[in-house]
Amino acid sequence: MKDFTPDFACVLKNCFGMMKQCVKYTRDYGFLYLYICAVAGILMFLLTGCGGKTSKEYHHALSFSAESKLIGVWEKVWIKVDLCTDDKQDEPGILEVNENNWEEEMKMRPVKMIFREDHTYRMEHRDLNDSLVQVFEGHWEMTGDSLFMEQTNPEWVSFSYRLDLDHRKASLSTLIDWDGNGIKDIAFYGLVRKVN
Repeated sequence: MKDFTPDFACVLKNCFGMMKQCVKYTRDYGFLYLYICAVAGILMFLLTGCGGKTSKEYHHALSFSAESKLIGVWEKVWIKVDLCTDDKQDEPGILEVNENNWEEEMKMRPVKMIFREDHTYRMEHRDLNDSLVQVFEGHWEMTGDSLFMEQTNPEWVSFSYRLDLDHRKASLSTLIDWDGNGIKDIAFYGLVRKVN
């Protein structure tokens, strides 16, 4: 049985809506229709209630949603940047860094990404001595398999990723502006692992 407390405003709204329909059809079909509406309304109220999910059911549904899987601390463990584009033939082909060569290649610790329930995020860049050297902050939103990140600190920038989210890992892909020319034309792929 549902743990349920009816919301008085919702009950009134449903009752008035049903009454309007009953009055309309009673003119067309007679008082028998009014009687059927009354019985159906009472049964509907008694059997289903008003208000849908309880807070306990809502919390249970949230725990399995994609957004709830994203909330927490993540660490980048692999990135691949495809520098080969038609107008960049002089650039080296592919930059690929994984957790085995991250510190050697990037001269820093793996980037930490913190996604909070209030849809804010924080990205921390730390040097090899574990000192915080750069922080990026902003807001995030998920729609289907897309992750949208709007950076607000230190400057405004927006990112959108195709996201394949598992319970403890996620892959990201997008186009980025690698050379700062204002055009997002370089393919970026990343893999992050949930650490907390």
